Amino acid sequence: MSNISKKDKKLLIIAIVIFLIIVITSISFIWLPKKEKINKVGQYDAVKNCDNKLINKYLDDLSILLLEGNFEKLYKKIDKLYLDDNGLNEKNTKKFLTDNIFIGKSVSIDSYELSKEGTNYVYRIKYTMNGLNRYVNLIEPKPYNYTLSFDQKNIPTNDKGKQKTYLVNNIKFDITIMEKTDNHIKYSVIITNQDVKTAEFNFDTVNTAVLVLKDNTEIKMCTVVMDKNNTILTLGSVTKEEFFYTLSLENQSKIKGIKLKDVMINQKLTEIMIEF
Repeated sequence: MSNISKKDKKLLIIAIVIFLIIVITSISFIWLPKKEKINKVGQYDAVKNCDNKLINKYLDDLSILLLEGNFEKLYKKIDKLYLDDNGLNEKNTKKFLTDNIFIGKSVSIDSYELSKEGTNYVYRIKYTMNGLNRYVNLIEPKPYNYTLSFDQKNIPTNDKGKQKTYLVNNIKFDITIMEKTDNHIKYSVIITNQDVKTAEFNFDTVNTAVLVLKDNTEIKMCTVVMDKNNTILTLGSVTKEEFFYTLSLENQSKIKGIKLKDVMINQKLTEIMIEF
């Protein structure tokens, strides 16, 4: 060591220090806990695979809450709007649920579908009670916070029955969701000519009022009134139409709007896209 110059000693010390820093950094990288990756899920952030953790928690909850012996806990979770719509309260709800075989002594959870309804996520959960198929809707405004409804046909949505207004090409469209189920959706559409000379609509084929999804897939209407004359709206006149579409619950979350084809505005052929 005595043969090593002071300069070499300094270089050796520096090399040893750098080596130790590299070793310590490597060990820290290996052993320190890694920060979990965060994925964006709808309107809230959730840890990766949180969807599975959530639904498993919800299904476990329901396998307990749907037993008739746990009515008190279940009642606290039932959506207030559902109670009000059905004239239910703490005194008559248990009888209502029992008579309709929504609760019982044993329950089997079968499957679920997830859709986004306004600001909420709705889990449409199918279960078996006393050999009969039943549905319970889990309405989730945010993770681990939910209410329940037992609508068997319609999907609970904040938009149902609420009229929304859109103005396109000086024509007003007042659109209301009339029905929303596992496999179809029905709209009421009031069309008002606000500020054009004439607007002519053709609703006698399934292709002229299509539902458009976010990937631009077009869904034709299910039914139309055959041999219906074209609807001609002069300035200030109004017509009311109903559009009915077959569409899975999953795809209902992907609806972008309604496209009207073969529209004549002031004698010029055009299309109107009503984006929701």
